[in-house]
Amino acid sequence: MDILKWGILSALLAGFVVAVCALFVLAVESTRAVFSLKPEAYQHRYVRWNWFNALARHEMFTEEGMVHRRRALLATLWFLGSLVGCGMLVAIASLVRLYGS
Repeated sequence: MDILKWGILSALLAGFVVAVCALFVLAVESTRAVFSLKPEAYQHRYVRWNWFNALARHEMFTEEGMVHRRRALLATLWFLGSLVGCGMLVAIASLVRLYGS
C-alpha cells in the first residue's frame, strides 16, 4: 500500500508541475501572439477593448502570430489534460482508499 500511495502522490505532483508549466507557456505564447496582430485588427471593436479577444479569430494574425496562437492552443490542451489526469488519479486514490484492503 505504501508503494501505491507514493506512486499516486508522485503522479499527482508531476501532473501539477505539468499544469503549472503549461499555464506559463499559455500566458507567454498568448502574449506573443497578441503582439503579432495585423494592423487592421486593432480597429475591430472587441480587439480595441482587449487584445486577447483576437485569439479566437485566425484572420487577425500574421504568420508569426499564427504560430504563437497554435502553441497557445497546444499549451491549453496540455493544461486541460493534466487537470483531467490529476482528477482521474484522485478518483482512483479515493476508490483504492474506500474499497482497498
